Amino acid sequence: MGSRPGANQYRRQEQLAAPAVPLPADLLSQVVPPARRRCQEVWGLPCQAWVRPPSWTHRAHPNEEAKLSAAGRESCPPEVLEMLSHDVDLGLRLEVASNPACPAATLRQLSDEPGAVSLVVAGNPGSPAELLEMLGCDLDMRVRAEVAHNPSSPLVILRRMYRHEGAEVRLGVAANPACPADLLVRMLQDEDRSVAAVAAVHPRLPDHLRAMWQLAH
Repeated sequence: MGSRPGANQYRRQEQLAAPAVPLPADLLSQVVPPARRRCQEVWGLPCQAWVRPPSWTHRAHPNEEAKLSAAGRESCPPEVLEMLSHDVDLGLRLEVASNPACPAATLRQLSDEPGAVSLVVAGNPGSPAELLEMLGCDLDMRVRAEVAHNPSSPLVILRRMYRHEGAEVRLGVAANPACPADLLVRMLQDEDRSVAAVAAVHPRLPDHLRAMWQLAH
């Protein structure tokens, strides 16, 4: 990933010249536009591979677009996702990591890759509870924040994170669709106003408490 431009260009030429990867016919029918940009928009990570430059797209081998399409589709067979998870293309690995149907073993393998890929695994609602438990203790605060925001994270993880984490991670808990009402009530008194403000608009917060908070602020 830290290679010089010349090396990257050579690697891309090698990849485009590679033999076609056999994929089921239904996965070749259309190209799914690259999806989420959370890593780029929230954390500022270089996920340029998710938004293909026009000059590259026009030259892309059809097999490359077929692989990108397959990686983001929940109907993609597990063995194909496993194969694609080892691709040299960062954008392709990100699509696999974001696929809720990705096999647990493949997600575990991808979670070992630092940077954007592990962030996407942490935010994937298909990630198993034991993997989210592990990522919830990651040294990278951004990974822990993604776990906090993941609606599949067990409640015990969310409660622990709220008690022991900084404001960035607590914000993820407050915005989590699965956050329980009793925890949201506690968050209304959070020392960080942004955390309290997010909790105040959560749909699980009782209406009368939301109204009281809004009157006070």
